[in-house]
Amino acid sequence: MSIRQIVAVLLLMGWGSTVLVECPMLVECRGGELRALTSEKEALELRLQLIQAAEHSIDLVSFQIRDDRTGGQVLAHLVDAASRGVCVRVMVDGHWGSNSLPKPLMDYLIRSGIQFRERPVDVRYRLELGRPRLHDKLLHIDQKHLIIGGRNIEQDYFGIGERIYVDEDFYIQGIYHASIADYIDCRWNECITAQPRLYGEEAKRMVKKQVHPQWNNMLREQALCEIEKWLAECRAEPLAACDTSRCGKLELETVPIECEQIQFLHDVVGGKKNAPCAITSRIHQLLEGSRSSIDLCTPYCVITPQLKRILIAARDRGVQVRILTNSLETTDQVAAHAGFANERRWLLRHGVQVYEFQGCSTLHAKLILVDGKCSVIGSHNLDYLSERRNSEVALLVIDASFSHVVQDIYQALLRQSRLLKTGELLLYEAREQSVDRDELRSFRRLRFAAPFIQKYL
Repeated sequence: MSIRQIVAVLLLMGWGSTVLVECPMLVECRGGELRALTSEKEALELRLQLIQAAEHSIDLVSFQIRDDRTGGQVLAHLVDAASRGVCVRVMVDGHWGSNSLPKPLMDYLIRSGIQFRERPVDVRYRLELGRPRLHDKLLHIDQKHLIIGGRNIEQDYFGIGERIYVDEDFYIQGIYHASIADYIDCRWNECITAQPRLYGEEAKRMVKKQVHPQWNNMLREQALCEIEKWLAECRAEPLAACDTSRCGKLELETVPIECEQIQFLHDVVGGKKNAPCAITSRIHQLLEGSRSSIDLCTPYCVITPQLKRILIAARDRGVQVRILTNSLETTDQVAAHAGFANERRWLLRHGVQVYEFQGCSTLHAKLILVDGKCSVIGSHNLDYLSERRNSEVALLVIDASFSHVVQDIYQALLRQSRLLKTGELLLYEAREQSVDRDELRSFRRLRFAAPFIQKYL
């Protein structure tokens, strides 16, 4: 009996609620295609097409999901798939800032045949920093289609929100993802994962983020009727996505891929974040083995002591190291940027090339490229939360052709960024005073506090 069959039997027998997933292994497959979804329109359209064509199963795992136009189109297609008899499972992080769906909407989805679970967050304390979160982001359909990357199910990540996020997704077609299916099953059956509460008063902070808070105040049957009308409108509307100007300039090829070239990286469900086979340990092992170059792209960069040691050792070997992250003007997490700002001088002093994203959009892509042949794509940031607390997923792709695709994306992002130089750092920091006065005041306070709170950033 295979490991997969044993795990399935244990789950059916109800042996515990948490099953330990073994170390990330090579994806079982026959070969397929891998391509980047740089275009926001393509990223959403492909999701809807795959859901519409699903025959057996759909697993949607997301850090954030919202009842806006984009979320409505995805949910409407999931409802249609469930009505066809497809097994549809949706799992989201349970924090009020992540699962922004009103309770009546979740009730409607469950009544429509969608299995819905959230991974609750410890809210006993008012401090928001450092809480372990479900940060996974993937769409897995019929165990042969996978979309993985940084985009959440919100319109801000598809070019039409108030804050535009510059992000990347990647699509693998024609590959049987046994290890991915096992991981999702174990995460789904984790002891702390449960169906969300469908009744009761919503927290005020959650109501502020909801697009349709009025549903909470209606009689349930009336709210369900309104939701059904809204989903019908979402189906009929044009695609709720808009390409940014950057996307149209990139012509990225689809890369044939074989099973031995891909590894699925994830945390050990029910295990420790620092396990040798956990995602962060695997990424650190990859960086430690670098020989010529390391290119890092992360929206939130808070350098941990272990990453510092790895970067110093890489520079001592003559490895070129580049880091691309947000600037104060573009970041949506001032606290995380304050922690990074305190490390800029250290990075430059050790020969690391530091780029900060410029413009009106917010960088949200997470990319790692090593020696021009190994790429890591997924949800993992370079900060304490991803390294020590949050659940993360990614793909390690060992293929020079695909690395060229990732390199093209990285170079396009660098063209929208500014290279920091040691002699100009004081002038650059003075220029940061051009941001909103309240934000600047908060940034300065957080820079002072960052050494004491960086473990929670």
